[in-house]
Amino acid sequence: MKGAIKYILASLILVTVVCSGIFYYISTNLSNEKIKASLISTLEDHIHGADVSIGRIDYRLGASIRFEIQDLNIKRKEIKPIHKLLFIRKATARIPIWSIFFKGATIDIAASSPQISYYKYKDGSNNWTSKKKKSLNQKTKSPQKHQVRNRISLPVFLSKSKINIRSDDITIFYNTNDGTKGNLTISKFLIKNISLKEPIAFEIRSLIDIAIANERSFSGHLLLVGELDIPIFLREGLIKSKIDLRLTNNQLSGSTIPIPNIRSEIILSSKTKEKSKEPYLNAELKCTLEEISDELNANVIIGKTIEINEVSGSISILEIGKLLKVNTKHFDFDKSKIEISGAANLFPSPSLDLNFQATNNIKYTFFENPIHIGISARLHKQKLKIELPLETLSGTGTLSLDASLPNMLMPISLRDLSKVKLDATLDRIKLTEDDIQKIVDSNPLNLDKDKVDDLNKISKPSKRPASSIQGTKSSMRKEQSPMPSVELILSGEKLAIGKSQFNLSGLITAKDNTFSSNNLSLKTDSGHIKADFVSKKGSDSTVTQFDISMNKIPFKLFRSILPKDLKKTSGLTDTRLNGTIIADDGQIKYDISMKSSIQKGALKNFKIKNYMTDYIEQIPILNKKLSEKDIELSNSFKQLTLLGQFKEDHYQLSKISFTAPRNRFHIRGRGELFPLNQKKTGSISLSFKDNTGDIGKILKKHTGTNGFPIYLQGTGLSLEPNYRYTIEKISKLSSKLKIK
Repeated sequence: MKGAIKYILASLILVTVVCSGIFYYISTNLSNEKIKASLISTLEDHIHGADVSIGRIDYRLGASIRFEIQDLNIKRKEIKPIHKLLFIRKATARIPIWSIFFKGATIDIAASSPQISYYKYKDGSNNWTSKKKKSLNQKTKSPQKHQVRNRISLPVFLSKSKINIRSDDITIFYNTNDGTKGNLTISKFLIKNISLKEPIAFEIRSLIDIAIANERSFSGHLLLVGELDIPIFLREGLIKSKIDLRLTNNQLSGSTIPIPNIRSEIILSSKTKEKSKEPYLNAELKCTLEEISDELNANVIIGKTIEINEVSGSISILEIGKLLKVNTKHFDFDKSKIEISGAANLFPSPSLDLNFQATNNIKYTFFENPIHIGISARLHKQKLKIELPLETLSGTGTLSLDASLPNMLMPISLRDLSKVKLDATLDRIKLTEDDIQKIVDSNPLNLDKDKVDDLNKISKPSKRPASSIQGTKSSMRKEQSPMPSVELILSGEKLAIGKSQFNLSGLITAKDNTFSSNNLSLKTDSGHIKADFVSKKGSDSTVTQFDISMNKIPFKLFRSILPKDLKKTSGLTDTRLNGTIIADDGQIKYDISMKSSIQKGALKNFKIKNYMTDYIEQIPILNKKLSEKDIELSNSFKQLTLLGQFKEDHYQLSKISFTAPRNRFHIRGRGELFPLNQKKTGSISLSFKDNTGDIGKILKKHTGTNGFPIYLQGTGLSLEPNYRYTIEKISKLSSKLKIK
């Protein structure tokens, strides 16, 4: 027992002597300046061309060795202007002394507010890459055939210890030659209990805010959970890691598209290319969009370049619609998905080569008519092409889009597209008159009928010439365009509305909040329609000015939009419409001029004979001498003319003219109507003249003229005959004739 105590005491004395010697050696041979000089030399050796400065170093001995570094600044001195690489305001390390002699302890390393800068130059280099050329006389070591991978050797006490690394408020500044610049902020970086003998688990949480092109930014909450095989890294220099990445609460400034939460499973490993022997990181990526229950897979290569290969996966179209808050009521997606395939380069020159294809056609119900829509798209480099083939209404069609993208991987909003070209081609599409009627009845302008009584409060449109389609820039406050410049090319062959067939062609353009047409034309067998319009969207309203001319167009083409009594009107029309429409705060204001003439047609739904019979029955000098058989008034006409000015609060009809075949009779008149106001009374004054019939002969005999006046009154479009007015006028004429 005494011997054992003796050996224990001897061991303690030996340890004390050794520790005292170590403390004495460190205290006499190490100083702050020596450590500072050694650290600067080491960093400059490992970062070629770097200019390293340290404000202050302090180390303390006690139960632990504590190092503190202040104002560590690393710059690239060979670049003018000098660019920063790394700046750390304060870094500390604590190593327990006893971990050197025993099984190890916990080593704490912390850095406060580090700043990292990355600059990419026009020649492709960056501030972390030395521009210094190697000397021609510099000797290079030839690779050995059986070269062994370098192993990392560490002090024994580190292999027994655990390490905690923490850094708060990390800022990464970046500026690339394509105009992308900004900063990435990581609020907390923490890895605990790093063991050098077994794989470690780590967790990183951060609120990120990344500035991207065009003064936009991406923000969200980042969570990284994973494991890293430290032993294999120390033995062989290889990286093997499994990572679970989550991005939540994502927001992209300027984007009209919501971004779903993202969850990715990543298997990370380091490899070497066979030919170039260049090392790189390989990441097998499995990505899930949490609001869209589908999966995307890809393989990512991270080296001198960052490449994404073997992209595959699918996304539910229905779930995309829900995410975008699209009204899917009239859609049947039939479990259709968008299949994605392709590849991408992220660095140094971002470009995409992705293909998108719908697995099944989408069915859209358009006023009880099914439209089957296919989807295919390709995003190649900076070009986007989308095609939507259509099958519907006994015909087919294709809507295609070609657009150029700016220097970014994906468009954030419509404004990010440039040089957009749309091509709409239709073939043998047929619409019935019932289809058109349903569209008209659906109130496509979405007028608020509850505001009709407030029409008197609406200020009248400007009195500038209605025929002008140039518009005035001074009345529109210029704002940033919400849309890119767009060209829409329209073409259609053998299209039909009811039994009327026509061809369609033209160009519609959109630029800087202005829509306009060029050579918009609709041709039928007998004539054509031409239309020009300019529509400007301002801060509070949209002003549209238009000019439409029709030449020998079958009037039946417009049956669905006409009042009931005029629906079956036949004949060929020459019509000119021009004016201004203003959409302002949910209300529609307009000022439209019309000159319309229809030749050789008939009012098939409007029985002139029945209408005039009611009048004749009220006139004593006629009802006693004429029977219904004597009244020969045909619905056919040689020409029907209507001239007028139409505004939202009243219609001014300056000329109404109906001329029967062979000029047997004619009706002339004018009037003013208030279609949406039930408080004001409208009226139409007409003059009926019978040139060859019995009505005219009797009137001529008793009144001296072959016609009589007609006066219609009422609110809205409901007008009733004022028989008293007609009788009084005829009585006066009859009395004057008798006096003579």
